[in-house]
Amino acid sequence: MLPSQHGMVEGYRIDPNGSAFTVALRTQLLGLVDRELLRAATRRALAESDCTRVRFDVDDEPMTQHLGAEIEPYIVDLTAAPDPSEAVRRWCRERTDLPFDLRSDDPLMEFAVLAVGPQETWYYQRAHHSVVDGYGAQILRTRALEIYGELIGGAPAAPAQTSSIVELVEQEQHESSESEQFWVDYLAGVPERMSPTESQALIRSHAHEHSARVSAQARTALGDTLRNRVWSYPVIAAVSAYVAAACEQHEAVIGAPVVARDTPLERRVATMMMCVLPLRLAVEPGGDLAAATRRAAKEMRAVRPHNRARPEHLLSVVPVAWRTGRIHGPTVNVIPFEEELVSEGLELHTEPVRRGPAFDLLITVVPTNDAGLRVEVSANPSHYTDDETRWHTQRIAELLERLAAQPGVALDEVELRMAAEIEAAERLAVEEVVDRSDAGPVEWSGQRSGEHGHGPSGDRPVYGEVLSVAQVRCPDLADDVPRGLAVLDLLGRPARFGMVGRVHVVSGGSLHETELLAQVLPDGLRYRGPADQRRLVAGAYVEADGVAAEVRHAAGVHAASARWDARNLRIDVTPEHGVDPVELAARVKTIAPRGSRARVTVGEPYG
Repeated sequence: MLPSQHGMVEGYRIDPNGSAFTVALRTQLLGLVDRELLRAATRRALAESDCTRVRFDVDDEPMTQHLGAEIEPYIVDLTAAPDPSEAVRRWCRERTDLPFDLRSDDPLMEFAVLAVGPQETWYYQRAHHSVVDGYGAQILRTRALEIYGELIGGAPAAPAQTSSIVELVEQEQHESSESEQFWVDYLAGVPERMSPTESQALIRSHAHEHSARVSAQARTALGDTLRNRVWSYPVIAAVSAYVAAACEQHEAVIGAPVVARDTPLERRVATMMMCVLPLRLAVEPGGDLAAATRRAAKEMRAVRPHNRARPEHLLSVVPVAWRTGRIHGPTVNVIPFEEELVSEGLELHTEPVRRGPAFDLLITVVPTNDAGLRVEVSANPSHYTDDETRWHTQRIAELLERLAAQPGVALDEVELRMAAEIEAAERLAVEEVVDRSDAGPVEWSGQRSGEHGHGPSGDRPVYGEVLSVAQVRCPDLADDVPRGLAVLDLLGRPARFGMVGRVHVVSGGSLHETELLAQVLPDGLRYRGPADQRRLVAGAYVEADGVAAEVRHAAGVHAASARWDARNLRIDVTPEHGVDPVELAARVKTIAPRGSRARVTVGEPYG
């Protein structure tokens, strides 16, 4: 097998009934299309490339692959549907959600021609990611359309330029020990926090997906960053700066898709050659987009000679992965090529149905036919909500517009918030005299909310519930002094929706830091406990109050509290009557996040 295939097949072995590792594209062809000839052209293009016949011997050790039967493309008639356009979208979604069975001898690719209307046809491609990447999919589609042009009476198609996957496997280079050491050294000292998420979970099939448009003017301006019309490197630098800020770090470690097609043979085989490898990009104080773009280009040149590494192997040899379970954060996939007209009177519009697995955030930026850009974000739903996915998408698109309009602005100072987030922060900061008649102050002694049962302790706010200005006392201010609130992240920037930050009291235009944490949401703040009871563990933040809140929902638990004691998370539990304390302690320990060194104490039963 090729090094790039292993990780995708391993994904199937973990979840054989899922479709997370499926990739699919649909291409709209506008103009008169002879669909039978397009199917025939596709059949001929597939026959030229034996890589389309690959099957895997999944249970062999080591895993191998062999060639099976050829793929038969087919035609689907949707012209009678009440809403043909919606029928296309629904049909493509349903097909894409079907899992491939890598243990069978069934094809691992699918090609269909969808009849929609007299002047509208869709070309659908679906495959397991282990057998094709984006470059390979483009090779196959381009070749099919080239042959189609010949079949309808155009110029003869050029001779096939494809090569055999057998030849490629025989000559493919594998990672050397020097390359392995390069990655160990390259990732030494990276931030432990590489992702905005606070969870570690397996990938799920149905990712949250959102997209946003970037104007043609912004794309042109981004291409002028280094006066060379290349917009892709500035976009990588800008999105990396966004990821760093989202992680509250001065450096981003993104996943960068690497095509790894350096030889003519590799460029002639439409198989899976792409892998995702780490790319470190620092956000220098005061540095602008041009400086960051130069660093991005330099970093990409530095890692290029080592692009044969298997990411799943690096997880076992890179020390930061032993602690965090990852070698990079969100994946940033910039696709610089544009669609072209196939022939006079026939044009293409390609849309992704699924770009592949979203382990974390998969941020894709592609050019559009109207000379703009489209930002697409797919998010692992185990890590992110649909709202959070939409917010990330919109912020990135707005950031690209701002940087295009303000090319000299410092990346560590540029506004990252959406308009709605700015408005919410302004409302929160409005200074007013607080009526404390119905709300007690938050205690400053480090006591934890809800530690004596399922409800609040005294008048203190409960973890996860609304935090109001009346509940926040500032020792520096008299009670009758007007005040508002602000929440800042670890970099001192205003926290965005979904982020947890330090609560500050706003008074007289000044900020007064408190010891409280809150999460910023469109409808206000949610209390997240005292700041000294939050720790960075295995690349994610763990709040003691949050663990206690989760433990309280466990069977047999009447009450629970938690606190950090140096690097140990101590959890105190009051059980219900009749509960085995040993079994309960073991169950509670599984609730604590990995790496938290949980110490569980089960006290006397309630009552």
